[in-house]
Amino acid sequence: MPLPGFGLHITRINVAADDEPGFNEWFDKEHLPERVRIDGFVSGRRYRALEGTDRYLAICTTRAVNVFTGPAYHQAISHPTERTQHYLTRFQTGSRAIATVVQSHGQGHGAFLAFITVAPGNDGTKADDDPLQARVQALLARAVTQNDIIAAHWVRCHPELSKSFVDDDAAGPMNGWYALIEGTNAAAVHAQAQQFIDALRSPAGRMDHIGDTDYMNDAGRHTVTLAGLYGLTLGLEKNEL
Repeated sequence: MPLPGFGLHITRINVAADDEPGFNEWFDKEHLPERVRIDGFVSGRRYRALEGTDRYLAICTTRAVNVFTGPAYHQAISHPTERTQHYLTRFQTGSRAIATVVQSHGQGHGAFLAFITVAPGNDGTKADDDPLQARVQALLARAVTQNDIIAAHWVRCHPELSKSFVDDDAAGPMNGWYALIEGTNAAAVHAQAQQFIDALRSPAGRMDHIGDTDYMNDAGRHTVTLAGLYGLTLGLEKNEL
């Protein structure tokens, strides 16, 4: 389970259907193991979308976010393999977000994950405002008490370390926050994600109404979006390599 202070390496990718077999073979057997082997990396997980814009999601956990400014990581990304260079050119959309885990509730990893983005509004309000942080903490702590919900995390993206792989990329904001909700049942995870989104929309933090997945919330005019619901396809721990 990601812990507060740990770093996350998050990639969201779409490829053409004809490229998928080779892309998945490369990612599963070469790329993900290569990343997890980097000094400071702890684990890696791959997901496929059940719904959402980006078909593939991968999340690697590191001991701290400074791993991404260290020599081992720089060496790895500066010397891509031949297959990595090939598949980077095959992405239809793709992004790499570097983030820090700020809150983590529950334990373990679920077979299903909801990926929620919280982007700052145009009015200059920041998502690290104390009222929003306190509301998020209460909501995620509540979520993990529900049936079939394993864990929930609140993570801050670092735009200076993040990038889009494609110029016209539509993989979503990389200058805000993400909420990750994990569980053992897809419907339960989806329901909790919707309730989390709706509660941010409500001034009182109510969870009795399911609203739209994209809106400006009254607590700071942040755009909140259910970016996708994903099923786990591969999990890899450092000690397995």
